[in-house]
Amino acid sequence: MSVGVIGGGFSGLYYGNLDSNSIIYEEHPSVYFNEHCTGLVTYDVVNKFKPVVFNEIYGAYINIRDTGILVKKDYPVAFVIDRKKLEENMYQKIESRVHLNNRIKKIYRNNKKYVIEGERIKSEHEKIIIADGPRSSFRNLVYDYKFKNLTAIQAEIEYEIEKEYVTIYLDEIYSKGFFAWAVPRKYDVLVGLATYDGNVKNRLFNLINRKFPNAKLNKIYGGLIPIGYPIKVEKSNIYLTGDAGYFNKATSGGGLYYGGISAELIYKSINENRNYDELAKPYKRELMYDYYIHRIYSNIGENIKYKFLKKISNNGIIDYINKYGDIDRPFLLLKYLLYNPEIMIKFIF
Repeated sequence: MSVGVIGGGFSGLYYGNLDSNSIIYEEHPSVYFNEHCTGLVTYDVVNKFKPVVFNEIYGAYINIRDTGILVKKDYPVAFVIDRKKLEENMYQKIESRVHLNNRIKKIYRNNKKYVIEGERIKSEHEKIIIADGPRSSFRNLVYDYKFKNLTAIQAEIEYEIEKEYVTIYLDEIYSKGFFAWAVPRKYDVLVGLATYDGNVKNRLFNLINRKFPNAKLNKIYGGLIPIGYPIKVEKSNIYLTGDAGYFNKATSGGGLYYGGISAELIYKSINENRNYDELAKPYKRELMYDYYIHRIYSNIGENIKYKFLKKISNNGIIDYINKYGDIDRPFLLLKYLLYNPEIMIKFIF
């Protein structure tokens, strides 16, 4: 069974490692050509993919204006990994089946097979996996999504901060509809933001100058964060995975865990002749919940966020957040609060 994979990012490479009959087509001259990830992941990712870990994270400072809270655990809740090295290791295992510098321009049906035409290649495959990222050129072969993308930017800086905690900034001066962040790595700090409007560079420099004065700036890079959820992910032997299929968390932008899961489900679907949409159903539902939490958050003004955070810091609600909060599944905390109205009252009053 010949499988063509469009895109040599994380999900495409991971599928290639699962299926020895797959060929990967990547438009860039190397894997991980566009750096864009903070590398902040949960234990699920570390346990599944065994990446190099730069740092263990025990919680997060959440700040807005002059107010902040610390959400933490007594054990690591997240890890900062070497994302670039992870993808390079995946690539090295299947290097002979990865065609770099091959941008695919056309995909069309020829009898029972699909023809892939690129700038320097033409081939046929029985099945096609679309893994070409948030700007996907071929997503519409399965389903024509109409979701928005966030524009993200981040910088590598040299600055001394606590290594145990990330920092989240909710101020609209840094981000419209999302948030800004500071993630400590082994020898530096990743400072960045994502926003629905423009001027990302101005916002970034504003953040660095205000919060990290006199920091040494080493590198700046950016990209897009797809904000949506998977609706339909399979059609006529074409499958969506990774950012192309919106297999990422809208509340955080993270996509390694769900991107890996989706690649595994495609492999299972093909090899066991099962429906990919049905296999992905529970994960599609989780990501849908995550998307609607993001929608609620992104439409709340800064004044309300400020008052809300201030109330949390004064009412002892932080104890419940520390106990029941899960950065990978924020809807679990919301569900707990809905089933415990006496706690919800403290949030409101």
